[in-house]
Amino acid sequence: MKILVAPNSMKGSLNAFEFSKAIENGFRKVSLVFNVRCLPIADGGDFTGPILYEALNAKIYTENVLDPLGRNIDASFGISGKKAIIEMASASGIRLLKSEELNPELATTYGTGQLINKAMEHGCSKILLGLGGSATVDGGIGMLDAIGFRFFDKAGTRLPGIPLSLGEVERIEYPSDYNPKIEWVILCDVNNPITGENGASRIFGPQKGADSDMVERLEERMYHWVGLLEKISGRSIANVEGMGAAGGISSGLVALLGAELTPGASAVFDLIGLDKQLEWADLVVTGEGKIDLQSLSLKGPVALAQRAKKKGKPVIALSGSYEGGEYGDFDAVFTVVNGPVSLPHAIDCAYKMTFDTAVNIAGLLLKTNPIIFKIHENFQAVKGYLDAGDFEKSQNSAEQMPESQSLYWYAQGLILQKRQQWGSALNAFIRSLEIDPGLTQAVTNISIIREILNFTNPALLDP
Repeated sequence: MKILVAPNSMKGSLNAFEFSKAIENGFRKVSLVFNVRCLPIADGGDFTGPILYEALNAKIYTENVLDPLGRNIDASFGISGKKAIIEMASASGIRLLKSEELNPELATTYGTGQLINKAMEHGCSKILLGLGGSATVDGGIGMLDAIGFRFFDKAGTRLPGIPLSLGEVERIEYPSDYNPKIEWVILCDVNNPITGENGASRIFGPQKGADSDMVERLEERMYHWVGLLEKISGRSIANVEGMGAAGGISSGLVALLGAELTPGASAVFDLIGLDKQLEWADLVVTGEGKIDLQSLSLKGPVALAQRAKKKGKPVIALSGSYEGGEYGDFDAVFTVVNGPVSLPHAIDCAYKMTFDTAVNIAGLLLKTNPIIFKIHENFQAVKGYLDAGDFEKSQNSAEQMPESQSLYWYAQGLILQKRQQWGSALNAFIRSLEIDPGLTQAVTNISIIREILNFTNPALLDP
């Protein structure tokens, strides 16, 4: 059975790679009949950068920039060809601040602009900017300031690129050395507008440290900022879906530089080759930290389930918590927390709880699918007969498995290895890996055989 494991990050505990590995290990613990491929996903929010670094084989650069409160930190970005991959949270993220430091009237996106500058200095002509996880509600004025834009009030006094300036700006000057040929791809993980009841200030401001009075001040300044940008650009941005992501960071890029917003999940899926993996899979397992009504906007797992459904693939979601009476496009949703526990405990034990949940799901699938259960039993019989030294019965059991299964070739490798037919065993294990590259047991046996041959008959290692 072919299982595609493609979760988002579980914010605060497991990143997407760790989340994937916990699920994979749970399935493989139950039975090697499960062929598992891991394809961690992102939706423009947290961990989008590392996902795309790996998918695009990007070179990673680390630069000293300013964090949201203007302190020096090291932040990374990736370059693949002429494309720069920048996750704004690496320089301007909420994860960089302590809870008592959160203040969206002070936090800026200046550090993100510094990363963009560095990418352009490296000759990049396309910027993939992942939004989400920000500590800011500055409309992107800090980022624009770092790029070289200048801001002036009605008296002609130059203003700093900080949130407090949003309500005072009356004129904006472009940088004299800006390259207009830069292509911008803005990856959004939500579809909130920039102002209004569902906008950046009222929805996300409280998450970033704003009390009710501050929310109203942020909203008033943002409303002025949006009006100015619309006047300058001649285009409406107030109601554009996704403009409220990351504190409205993309508003200036859209209005002043012609950038376009794109649903982050869809763009990431195309870049990592999701459709090809969906064609391969019999079942998809995804997930994230919390599945709720917000997940039903542009979040990765829901977007993935929608794609999978179009291809007729069933989808299971795992999450730390689940709120909602509807599964949407998921066929089932499992919470990995199976009892009352504190949040710190849940975070500390996230890997084990995810692993245990995957074990339970895999066990259910195994016992309720007669075909894969029979293959599993045949493989167990092969191992049992080998331990007893009965090669004939072990071979008979192996022959009852389909040759299209990696487990058939792995079983043949074990039999041939036991018979000390090293070359043939090596070929069988390699064949099993061609079908299931994640079968680490085959990798281990290949290493053992190569060590043996290196000492006994190195000519067999020469193709």
